Amino acid sequence: MARHLKTHPFLLILFTAFSLSPAAAANRFIGRMNRLLPRLEGHSLGEIKRRLDQTRLPALTAADRETIFDDLPFVTPGNLVHDEALIARLRRRIYPVLAYHRRENIIIVVFNDSRPIAITRRGGLIALSTALLDMLPTDEELMAVVAHEMGHIYVAVDFTYATRAGDMRKLRRLELYCDSIAVATLTSLKINPHYLARALARVYNHPSIASHDSVTNTHPTLVVRVSLIDRLGSTLRTGTAGAAVGAFAAAR
Repeated sequence: MARHLKTHPFLLILFTAFSLSPAAAANRFIGRMNRLLPRLEGHSLGEIKRRLDQTRLPALTAADRETIFDDLPFVTPGNLVHDEALIARLRRRIYPVLAYHRRENIIIVVFNDSRPIAITRRGGLIALSTALLDMLPTDEELMAVVAHEMGHIYVAVDFTYATRAGDMRKLRRLELYCDSIAVATLTSLKINPHYLARALARVYNHPSIASHDSVTNTHPTLVVRVSLIDRLGSTLRTGTAGAAVGAFAAAR
């Protein structure tokens, strides 16, 4: 697998029963979240925000641009959507998130697929499936998903190493860390993080996700992610405490 490559959809099925309560599961992961990566390590979400503001992601080189489509999962010449107007509209819709992470000129790809998929590649490309775009009715939900994907830029090397090592536990924790980066992004943009919970809930309930158990190896459960989003958002006093859980329930 190529370096910096995310090779699977970013969502998983919703279990019908859980061994941990949402609050207990969230507490379990929140306690570990800040120890994931030394370069983004902090004691609070505010610290993560400050670290993000101080981090300068490397520019995409000419060599990267020449090979960025090589081995791109799910995307083929036959399923690419060649619609410049659509791409331009998408860029305008997600521009605040791209600008926050200094990725205003990122390559945006849309491809036909019946599964809700988002992929980042080398910090210079984001690919979104038509099924994903069709199920996200608001700019806020779309920006929330893209904010999560921007998180993968910061953890690309760690993600690749964990994937190669088959470290499923680390992969699940990295997904939660990307969720925390998304919450930090959204709150910085004055967007309620409950939109991330709503977007996740919509996609977790998509038939193509609910019918595949294998993705649960690499991703935490939906209830853990929603609880984490709710608690982090409440910590920053953004929106109403419990809004994320309410959004999840409403989207089911």
